[in-house]
Amino acid sequence: MQEKITQKKEDNELTFLVPLSEIYKFNETKTTQDLLDAHKGKPKSVSDMHPMKRWIMSSMGLFFLMAGMAGLFRNDPMTIVWFTLGFVIIWFFFVRQEIAKRKAKTSTEEAKEVVLTFNKSNIMIKSRFHEQKREWSELLEYKKTKKGLYLYFVDSVVNWLPADVFDARNEMKDLVDLFQKKLPGE
Repeated sequence: MQEKITQKKEDNELTFLVPLSEIYKFNETKTTQDLLDAHKGKPKSVSDMHPMKRWIMSSMGLFFLMAGMAGLFRNDPMTIVWFTLGFVIIWFFFVRQEIAKRKAKTSTEEAKEVVLTFNKSNIMIKSRFHEQKREWSELLEYKKTKKGLYLYFVDSVVNWLPADVFDARNEMKDLVDLFQKKLPGE
């Protein structure tokens, strides 16, 4: 089970750690991977190069490395050029992309949690790659159920806070009290 952090920093500030798959559960985006991609906000990298092109470029890099090794035995003055060219090609078209892929896999694991902070002035939604500040006027309504809270915003976004992110019942009550103070007509 994922760790849940609930803190009371100030009088009316509550912070919750919510799994990304839960917070956007009722929006149109269907997969967690789509949500992670949206939170990354990064364009596609060069690592999405066609596999055949990568294979050809990597083969050329290996060829130049082997030519440099062969030049060592013949005292060829171009040996350093062949080694450098082979290393640069291998690095640029193969090694760098593999490193980027591995980093992306670990960063998506870390990006699966979102921190929501409710205070007197605004609502902060933070993930590793994204931070959004929402004003209370953007929150249309909330609905409390046995299983958690639904938050409806003016841009048709629905956030879901499952009941298990609240360590105690009084935390949900404190948050509902804050909603009642901030929302007109409540």
